[in-house]
Amino acid sequence: MVQSELVKKRRKQASLANRLTPCECCKHPISQRHHLVRFAKRGENEYTTQLCANCHEVYHIMAQVYRNWYNGNETSANHILGHLQQVWGMKHSTLIFLHELVTKAQSIEGNLGIAEL
Repeated sequence: MVQSELVKKRRKQASLANRLTPCECCKHPISQRHHLVRFAKRGENEYTTQLCANCHEVYHIMAQVYRNWYNGNETSANHILGHLQQVWGMKHSTLIFLHELVTKAQSIEGNLGIAEL
């Protein structure tokens, strides 16, 4: 790997102001920056959103379920998402927001020519 690739793949350190930005999904007062375009595929990039740890986890569970659906597989992620849908209901604002975010990420990665979410 050449030096420029190493520099490109370093994560930007989160500032205090960044960490104290509310979650864009549930408005929790502490959040973390989440890359919509996978960091491993693209390095540091402008496609980010602020999510709390819980919403971040549910995002990745949902993304895994969508990947599984496209590939015809089923994993524990499918069962976890199904449980959340039963407990919260299909129209829960967190599930709707994260569904839209996963769909947006898939679209961005598709437009950039990056395979898989």
